[in-house]
Amino acid sequence: MNAEQSQWWEKLQAFQFDAPDAQITLAEKLARENGWTATYADRVLEEYRRYLLLFKCSGHGVSPSEAVDLAWHAHLLYTRSYWQELCGRVLGQPLHHEPSTGADDGAKFDDWYLATLASYRKIFGEEPPADIWPAPERRDDVAPFARKIDTRKFWIIPRSRLVAAAVLTALAIFGAAVLSGCRPVAMWPAVAITNPLNFRGPDFLNFYIITSTFVLSSAVLLRMLLRGPNDLPAGLKPLDLYEAAYLFGGPAIAIRAAVAKLASEGELLVNRGRGTVTRVGDRTHAKHSFEIAVFTALRIPTSFQTLAACVRPQVSRIEGRLRDQKLVLDTYRSASIRAIAAMIVLTLPVLGVTKICVGISRNRPVGFLVVLTFIATLLGMAVCALPIRRTFRGERVLRAIRREHSHARFVRKSAPPDMVGLAVALFGMTALSDEHPLRHMDRLPPTERSSWGSGCSSSSCGGGGSSCGGGGGSGCGGCSSGH
Repeated sequence: MNAEQSQWWEKLQAFQFDAPDAQITLAEKLARENGWTATYADRVLEEYRRYLLLFKCSGHGVSPSEAVDLAWHAHLLYTRSYWQELCGRVLGQPLHHEPSTGADDGAKFDDWYLATLASYRKIFGEEPPADIWPAPERRDDVAPFARKIDTRKFWIIPRSRLVAAAVLTALAIFGAAVLSGCRPVAMWPAVAITNPLNFRGPDFLNFYIITSTFVLSSAVLLRMLLRGPNDLPAGLKPLDLYEAAYLFGGPAIAIRAAVAKLASEGELLVNRGRGTVTRVGDRTHAKHSFEIAVFTALRIPTSFQTLAACVRPQVSRIEGRLRDQKLVLDTYRSASIRAIAAMIVLTLPVLGVTKICVGISRNRPVGFLVVLTFIATLLGMAVCALPIRRTFRGERVLRAIRREHSHARFVRKSAPPDMVGLAVALFGMTALSDEHPLRHMDRLPPTERSSWGSGCSSSSCGGGGSSCGGGGGSGCGGCSSGH
């Protein structure tokens, strides 16, 4: 990197993508919309910054990778930051986004991408990270199939997991048929299989019990296999108080731990009758950023639901750090695991109801089968309804932390604030003795994710709260200094 390039790089490094009062940073927005970890989103933004230097100093047209293009798209929505600050004051010229218009200019942008990678190596003196800047032949592997999905309406289930669910279900039913001792019926000349709907009553009940055992066991096993790593790598970072609280009980416990600690220090007042929290005074002695965020949000008496909305960015950062260490599952993966388990156990009520209909049509008694189907359905719903938040690694880390601080399992009214916060973070509100003035907080309305979208959130045209234009799959071409 020569002197001129170094000067431009210093200016770009000094540029801040986010306003000082931003509730959600650009990196957090990228992570949330694309299912990235917080660390990966930060790395992509850094590569986008490097892309801007390549545009300014390479002397030729440059073209971004898919991940960098997504960052570019997201930044374009912050119109003041992009056009006035970046283009106007830092780059000193407009940087227009030039999407591909079709196959005719595909070769041009492919050449630009090759040149971009070459200039990257020359200017920065290192190879572009392959997970952000893939090789040219892999550049378009994902883009043509990328779509924006509303996860409130749809489950995202990878094909590999769907196939695994189908295989486990088929094996469960086949194994149940074999163990039930039912005689096969020749359906094809070379293959002998059994049609369970033609079993006699006692045979089918036996088959259904064994099938239910196999299917429910398969669903539980699948949930375990998909929960993530079980190892404890040497480089695992120690957790602070609120990371441990989130690992134990999610946002609700993290927020309650902060409130309990600050209230014990006399800086917050919890109104049991109204179910609100407010701060005492305008300044806090808290040093942890999460405690400061909680204190700052409580300018007026505030419910826990509204407080959750106010500190959502800080909670998201905590979750991101835990996800980076593979201690917790993201919401979408947790939902997809539960959805796959639901698809497996769904075979039980379907099979049972189908056989009940067959029995009724043949004037056979079905009372026992109705009871078995009902019980199997309830057990299946219980398996699917169990929340999945922590990975196996997260479970091991949490157990180790709770063992280390087992003395905080029960604290009395006279306990110091640090001990109160630690007790709530690792063991919940029940760790406080009955006479403790904050013990009643466990009976206040819970802090749920569904409340995060209201209370403190606000939006504006320049805030980046909505998206427009093409997504990552629109076939972005690149930019050149001549435009």
